Amino acid sequence: LLLLFTENTMRKAFDAADRNCQGQFLTALSRAAAVEVVRPQSGGSLRLPWQKVLENFQEVSLFRALLTHIRRRCWQDGRDKSRSRSRSREKKRKSDSKQEVAGD
Repeated sequence: LLLLFTENTMRKAFDAADRNCQGQFLTALSRAAAVEVVRPQSGGSLRLPWQKVLENFQEVSLFRALLTHIRRRCWQDGRDKSRSRSRSREKKRKSDSKQEVAGD
């Protein structure tokens, strides 16, 4: 089954499809390759037919690079580590300070 994706007819069908279908197809291929890597029998690498599929559909590597970049940007904490994440409770709210001014 995997060898079907290495054929030029599959690539031509991919090129003829609309953009939404191409995106779904690339996502599915990317996820299937990721599952292949984490298989216990794989040893952390892809089998030879997968390498041929990824050569035929080079957009998968671009898609994986984009996902990696997005994950890094979304999960990276750019704030200063010395500052607490919680809000300071010492600051008074505007409504409290207005009441104090009116009471004076």
